[in-house]
Amino acid sequence: MGRRAEPSCAGHRHGEHAGLFLLHRPGRYGAGSGARRVPQSMARPRQMVHHADFRGALRRHGDGPAVLAHRTVAVPDNRDSQDFAIAAAWGLDMTDSYAIESILAADCGTSTTRVFLLDVVDEQYRFVAGGEAPTSVAAPGNDIVLGVIQAIRQLESITGKRFLDDEQKLIRPERSDGSGVDAFVATVSAGPPLRVVLAGLVPEMSVTSAVKALSWVPTLLEGTVSLGGDSDPAEQIDLIRQVAPDVVVMVGGTDGGAVQAIGALSDAVALASKLLERERRPELVFAGNVNARSLIAEKVAGLINFHPVDNIRPRLDVEQAGPLVEELETLYADRKMARLPGFGRLSAWSPISVVPGARAFGRVIQFVAEQYGLNVLGVDVGSSQTVLASVLNGEFALTVGSGWGVGLGARRVVSDATPAGIARWVIGEDATVADVLDIALTKAAYPRSVATTALEVEAEQAVAREALRLTAGRAMPVWEADAHRPYPDLSPFWDVIVLSGGFLPRQANFAQSALVLLDALQPIGICTLVADTTGLAGVLGAVGAVQPMAAAQVLEHDALLTLGTLICPVGTAGEGDLVLRARLKYPDKQTLTLDVTYGSIEVIPLEAGQKATLELRPTRQFDIGWGRRGRGAVAEVDGGPLGIVIDARGRPLALPEGEDDRRRVLQKWRWNIGY
Repeated sequence: MGRRAEPSCAGHRHGEHAGLFLLHRPGRYGAGSGARRVPQSMARPRQMVHHADFRGALRRHGDGPAVLAHRTVAVPDNRDSQDFAIAAAWGLDMTDSYAIESILAADCGTSTTRVFLLDVVDEQYRFVAGGEAPTSVAAPGNDIVLGVIQAIRQLESITGKRFLDDEQKLIRPERSDGSGVDAFVATVSAGPPLRVVLAGLVPEMSVTSAVKALSWVPTLLEGTVSLGGDSDPAEQIDLIRQVAPDVVVMVGGTDGGAVQAIGALSDAVALASKLLERERRPELVFAGNVNARSLIAEKVAGLINFHPVDNIRPRLDVEQAGPLVEELETLYADRKMARLPGFGRLSAWSPISVVPGARAFGRVIQFVAEQYGLNVLGVDVGSSQTVLASVLNGEFALTVGSGWGVGLGARRVVSDATPAGIARWVIGEDATVADVLDIALTKAAYPRSVATTALEVEAEQAVAREALRLTAGRAMPVWEADAHRPYPDLSPFWDVIVLSGGFLPRQANFAQSALVLLDALQPIGICTLVADTTGLAGVLGAVGAVQPMAAAQVLEHDALLTLGTLICPVGTAGEGDLVLRARLKYPDKQTLTLDVTYGSIEVIPLEAGQKATLELRPTRQFDIGWGRRGRGAVAEVDGGPLGIVIDARGRPLALPEGEDDRRRVLQKWRWNIGY
């Protein structure tokens, strides 16, 4: 079984969308039905937007309303209050956005660069067509713009429009003859991560807080030095000298406390920096006791650049990561993104700053969660990094698993998860750990290569599982334990999970994508699974900064496809024991009753666009989303390509230790879900 080769051009895809779905969460919203209306794909078949239709489409000049989910919103030429409500959700104003209709958005990944054309079709912003090319940061291109230009050339051949002039410069704004675009935006995840050494006083307090702050930004934590325990100052100095990090993040002390210990720590940083050549010396970011700033500045003066920010732990009971995260984002933009070859030219095309890919994806997840009052998790597994963007109880968090990916990042996944940890997900009877390792390392060396054998597909999906598991482990400390996360060692209850990125939505079928997610993240309770099938979700975070209505409407109509409903009971039992009894009432009044046993995955068919009423009666050992075991629920659920998936394998998930049993169980799970 080989994986399908990816098309080089991504225009509109045929398929079915669903307009609105009702999500019933047992007890999640107090008294009443608990229903939430959230946007997803439309219930009617998706309209193909051909380039001929696009070229002939009239610009909008009328008063007719455009429909976005269940809201009626004015088209962008009408300054209706709803426009401003959408813009406010993006944290923007609409002052200059009304003149922008055609938008070209570029996503420059580590391996692949994609461009997307958005424009007004039938009085709404729509995704028109897209193109892609290899990212050209490394040799022989050595210019990030070359990959963008190659992708734009594909787009020109698809649409019949001209976007570049004879000097390969972007035509902007759009001309009367239809050439060019009104705006260009770009996201970049091609830059290497910031390499960081963390210096602190108390590992259990400020150092732990700083580690959580690092997860918001593409960083690699190369080591930690502290004054606690048996630490040797000479070893601390040697670590910084050998690693030669981009940044040393120093934390420690509450505001107003003693400064002697921090002074000793800064002595070690200063001496280590002095031993490095000037061009290899790190930046020093200090997020500790404000009283120590002048002392540290004096010790490092003339050696390294000093960046003081607000204390991450001003008091023992207060954690404020924002200022440190903002400073790290600035350093990442200046030291990594801005130094990519051709980045200045790319930036000159855009009226806004080029946005890191992870941050742009996070904006989209924030928008969906804030607009509809949901707990949302976004999952993006890429070539060199894995991103989890989440909103839980209104709190946004971003976790960037730098270096953990399925392409260039496969090498670090092998290192951190171990070859055996990856190979445990592979069934092939003749496959050895060495075979799986060879496939993973080959993928790291040739990230754009396409899997052509069943073993290669298995191995790549196994790498994705471990990349996602490692990143989820980094996110766990960020998700606070409360009613939505009653099990400290497990994921919170999510309302919606969005699959995005270049890997998960592009598997041979969605059952494979879902199984990777279920194995790695082990979600709990009842949630809706959605896929970003066009790859638009990331760039829409940048589009929203120049034209919020375009981002909102394209996200609604063209980006997200509802795959189905996941039901994941929490608990353990013996193999074959009853977990729950499910009774599904279809729209035509027919019913289906199913006993779900422990260790199985059951799939109940429910077509895209259909809704059905599902009654769940778990046994006393299992919790289906209440935070309480044995309590049943009646939910209105949505169909999709996957239907309703009941994962009764228990939480936490465990694989058998024996080789034969492990293979048997993995094969059973694949058959169950329709792999």
